[in-house]
Amino acid sequence: MTPRQPTRGWLRSLSVLKLAGGAAYRSWRFSLRRFPTEAARARAQEELWRSEGERLRASAVRLGGLLIKVGQFLSARADVLPESFTRPLGSLQDVVPAVAWGQVKPGLERALGQPVTEVFESFDTEPLAAASLAQVYRASYRGRRVAVKVLRPGIEESVQTDLRAVRVAASWASRLTEWGRRFDLMTLWAELAEVTLQELDLAGEASRLERFRSNFKGDPDVRAPGVVRELTRRRVLVMDEMTGIKPDDRQRLLDAGIDPVKVARILVRSFMKQWMVDGLFHADPHPGNLFVEPDGSVTYLDFGMMGEVLAEDREQIQALTSSVIRQDTEGMVSALERLQFLRPTTHRARLKRAVGLLVNRLLSAPPPAQHGWEEGPEVDELVREIRFFLHDNTLQLPARYAFLGRSLGIVGGVVAKLAPDEPFVRLMAKEARRYLGESGLGWKETARDLLARALSPLRRALAVLDKLDSGTLKMDIDLAPLITELRTERRSRRAISLAILAGFSLIVAAFSHLPTVPQDLFWAAAAVLTLLTVLFRP
Repeated sequence: MTPRQPTRGWLRSLSVLKLAGGAAYRSWRFSLRRFPTEAARARAQEELWRSEGERLRASAVRLGGLLIKVGQFLSARADVLPESFTRPLGSLQDVVPAVAWGQVKPGLERALGQPVTEVFESFDTEPLAAASLAQVYRASYRGRRVAVKVLRPGIEESVQTDLRAVRVAASWASRLTEWGRRFDLMTLWAELAEVTLQELDLAGEASRLERFRSNFKGDPDVRAPGVVRELTRRRVLVMDEMTGIKPDDRQRLLDAGIDPVKVARILVRSFMKQWMVDGLFHADPHPGNLFVEPDGSVTYLDFGMMGEVLAEDREQIQALTSSVIRQDTEGMVSALERLQFLRPTTHRARLKRAVGLLVNRLLSAPPPAQHGWEEGPEVDELVREIRFFLHDNTLQLPARYAFLGRSLGIVGGVVAKLAPDEPFVRLMAKEARRYLGESGLGWKETARDLLARALSPLRRALAVLDKLDSGTLKMDIDLAPLITELRTERRSRRAISLAILAGFSLIVAAFSHLPTVPQDLFWAAAAVLTLLTVLFRP
């Protein structure tokens, strides 16, 4: 079915406001209903969210333009929106019917300053791809096969109209509905506006593309098209045409003699580098924006939606990844806190337990898509823990990283098709190891980290004694981990651990009275002894 797109600004605004007003009305009606039990209310509310997600998806497909971006954007905000709402939006693709060449040509020639036939040796007027903001055409320029990306005619005005309408709808919902206040819709609107306006600047996209190419200059497994700078403008981007096999076509890769698992590893490795080292990452890596070359290398396309990781946060992401690899729950929670992922109301002990369960399952269990986790109490508990993470006031996703979560989810989906027998998190852990030291984390920092882990039980014991002394100790006991520990305890290992800690304490005391001993030697001894402590602890 061909989408109908209102061309007049007021019609588009009316369509958006009608969609938002309907959602607000249905929410108000729901608030008036009475339910026999809380469970019945929860089921009805989940169904309401699901139906609203379906309505938004259908409207986005029908209207196109910014609403497609709205749906994609909200699908990435599982931290603040219910999964029943975001799930229908997850498959929303930015693919719309193409605008006729006769409408595109005048704007392209105005941007280039001369007729298309005088610039290009050949130009295919049938678009190679059509999205909500731009269309892409094949052409030849000075013997070079190129792809020409052009903004759709009138898209700037359409986006501004839609943004104003969405802002009004978000403002109404924030004032009149409980869920609007809870999800801080005005902040979400500001994020959406920033990302969308960034995508309308194709010259800025060219700069991000060139930066990405520079980051992977020495890596033969990761590629990106070159930019034809002399033809690139704010409304036009000319770059090398790239071809290959889509990464989700596993059978075609096998037929071409390409190992899909190797492609999956390249994809994961390239993203670990983007997140942990470069600070610039591709935020929309769906299969339509990726090609696999005949030699097995991966080519990235479409750099309109990119994300940034701040330099100070990359170190914390490395610390978080290192803690995941070691299954160090205290380290994970501390890194999440420094990254501002914890809410003021977060229950740290409960979070640590949930993190430990989740990471252990993801690192050790077979991929659910391939082997299937049978329905049962354990799976139900895991799902509850994950949802508790993202939606029930335990973790919050800082606005600046909304699209990092989106890219992580998309890459995970692609990898699941390429390597169905490889758990995604385990692949991430393997590929991340090579980058854990690239932000300046050296052996001293590693030693300090190990030392902190070894001394953590002592600090906790002292804290408990202090609370006992002051009379402020409160008990919050979870018996399940205690029972597990008692069943698996090995007295011999505990004896070895205590002996090593005692020796470590003596050496620290000795070093503290020898000021001429080099600090490097001190930290080396601390690292070795603490590592032994960690390895032999029960």
